[in-house]
Amino acid sequence: MTAPVLVTRPEGRGAGLVAELNARGFEAVHSPFTEFSFETDADLRDALSDLAHGEFDWLLLTSVTTVKALRALPEWSELPAVQEFKAAAVGEATAAAAREAGLEVETIAQGSAASLIDVFPVNQQGGDGLAQRIFYPVSSAAAPQLELALRMAGYDVQRETAYRPKTIPQPRDVIDNLAAGGFSAVVATSPMIVRALSQLAIHESTKLVVIGKPSEEAAISVNLPVAAVAKDPSDRALAEAVAEVLGKDTE
Repeated sequence: MTAPVLVTRPEGRGAGLVAELNARGFEAVHSPFTEFSFETDADLRDALSDLAHGEFDWLLLTSVTTVKALRALPEWSELPAVQEFKAAAVGEATAAAAREAGLEVETIAQGSAASLIDVFPVNQQGGDGLAQRIFYPVSSAAAPQLELALRMAGYDVQRETAYRPKTIPQPRDVIDNLAAGGFSAVVATSPMIVRALSQLAIHESTKLVVIGKPSEEAAISVNLPVAAVAKDPSDRALAEAVAEVLGKDTE
């Protein structure tokens, strides 16, 4: 019998992946490795208000948590009924959260946040001849590559911190099972989670499956062997990657 799969997604984000794993015949244990606090500072709130009043051409959303953080701000209510800006999202889950919040999503990129670079055209200008402006609310832990690449492509990018993640100490049974081979695989869904895992003893038989290239790079940097990288950031793709590594049917 295959040992359970450890799901490390934050609280409130694990049910979908657990269900996908269960559907493929795996038992899954959800133990959140991170939690979030939403930001409320003036710069973020002012930027959201500016978005509502036509000061930005694009809203860039890279996670479901970003959507939740923005919706928690009072300035969210200022958004017009008719959306005047374009919205881009990373992954179907983020796009679905944005649509559920009432936004129209024009562009969806698969893979990591860096994949958005491929769907943005180069050197876009607004009607006034100036570079198009992008509002980029994001995790405080997000890498700078996407912002820098968009600037190099000719965009005016305003990055603001929307939420702050922090790691959560793990229960003793999770720590012991990781060390003893009590999990067949562990799914890491962010570089921060990868780094937290690197501080724990992980049995050599336990396979590490990660959500995208940034998490893979984080694993390499802390000498954790990666068994598989999901083809996109969806729960389905993560479960398929686990199934491929552990030798079960992905359908």
